[in-house]
Amino acid sequence: MPTWHHLVFRPITAANVDAVAALYFLCFGVRPSAAYIRWRYLDTPTGLTPTMLAFDQANCVGCYALWPTGLLLDGRQVSGGQAIDSMTHPDLRGRGLFVEVAERCYDNLRKLGYQVLYGFPNDNAYSVRVRRLNWDHVIDIYHWARPLWLLDPPQVGRLIAAASLLWPLPAAPRDLRIETIRPDDEAIATLLESEQTKNVCRVERTAEWLAWRYHIDSGRDYKWIAVYAGDVLKCFAVWDFDPVSRRAHLSELVGQSTCLPAALKYALAAAHACKARTLNAFTNDERLVSLLKSSGFIRRSLQRFMVRSLTGNTLPANIHLPAAWRMSGGDFDAF
Repeated sequence: MPTWHHLVFRPITAANVDAVAALYFLCFGVRPSAAYIRWRYLDTPTGLTPTMLAFDQANCVGCYALWPTGLLLDGRQVSGGQAIDSMTHPDLRGRGLFVEVAERCYDNLRKLGYQVLYGFPNDNAYSVRVRRLNWDHVIDIYHWARPLWLLDPPQVGRLIAAASLLWPLPAAPRDLRIETIRPDDEAIATLLESEQTKNVCRVERTAEWLAWRYHIDSGRDYKWIAVYAGDVLKCFAVWDFDPVSRRAHLSELVGQSTCLPAALKYALAAAHACKARTLNAFTNDERLVSLLKSSGFIRRSLQRFMVRSLTGNTLPANIHLPAAWRMSGGDFDAF
């Protein structure tokens, strides 16, 4: 394997925004805004996204990043995050630079106290993570799609889309109140506290994390649906609509099981009003999967879910056990 003495490896700083954006464009064909790069790499709830960069003089030629998130393993907090944006300059691919940058990033993460990584790798990164970086493919997690405006001509599509809303959803309690603004932090925190369960592994949601995850600088116009009984928040949903693909995405559906159908029904109606082709969800949470199935959602493509431990210590739960994990849309950076 080649040596990389001519390259400089260092953690990301605010001065590297333009260099990272240039590499992002070379790798993904999209030139992100400076606001997006700052949101994604610099302004997370815990500060900088731990990211290792490789430079050839002034040019960024390699990147390996971890979106920092708290993880709850059997109800206990563990420092972790999602591996994102594994980027290698096209002229240097296939020569081991990806592995070099990743391993240097892991060394830095250990110093920072991180213990568990998770990710949803693409085909190119999957084999390298298994063979060279000691990742474990734990489970496949599926996308779910609810058809809405699928057919042309418009008159036929309108009829079919309207008819699709007649699909009977599970009943929700009466006298619920729905608002389309984000609840206050205290209401969110109280609801999240009541939703915590043991014997599972999942991303830890906080009011601060949700505010950051669905910020306008993410490049998506996320919208909130809050369901109340009186003045008490019972559940909430977060969704967005992409006018290019005409797909709507349901990123969050959190709260009391009996009230979730009310939030889902509102999200379906809102997606229908945008003339979305489909409303899409991503989860392996059996409680949500059951609701989605009963509401006309169809199982579609899958994402490979992988984990890696960075510690030799015993963790609060077995992260390699498929049945232990509960993941949903907001846990996947590309959803």
